[in-house]
Amino acid sequence: MTPLEIEKVAALALLRIPDVGYGAVLIRNLGWRADNEPKAPLSRKEKYLLELCCWHYRRALGGTVTFELPKEKPVQANYIPQRPPQPQSRLL
Repeated sequence: MTPLEIEKVAALALLRIPDVGYGAVLIRNLGWRADNEPKAPLSRKEKYLLELCCWHYRRALGGTVTFELPKEKPVQANYIPQRPPQPQSRLL
């Protein structure tokens, strides 16, 4: 994880999101990884979900963080590229 990603996870963890809140499991898992495996890089999906959580909680994070918050909802295609469609072969 990069220092910026660790900072984002720490800021989200300070919000005290309930266990059933938006992205609570992701934030808890990334918090554990930041403490125990800080050198392990995030997958593309985890990066997208982290940015999505920052966008979702941008009002609560505003003014309390030093990093820039996303101004619009992140697009999944920017993080997880889709495969080109494959022609379907006959099954019989």
